[in-house]
Amino acid sequence: MSVGTHLADLGSHSAFLVLGEKGTRRFLVEERERLAELFPDGTVEESYAVDLDVAVSPGPVS
Repeated sequence: MSVGTHLADLGSHSAFLVLGEKGTRRFLVEERERLAELFPDGTVEESYAVDLDVAVSPGPVS
């Protein structure tokens, strides 16, 4: 995904949002710079691990 999309996706994580507008802006600028060094072509590669838990219900009691 593009660096811009990756940074927009960070909005779903609230850990840095408590920094206020100025702090959040600074965080995003620093993160964009860091990502530009790691992904110079502008495409971020991410791996996702997904766990799926399933609960089985015995169904209605007759």
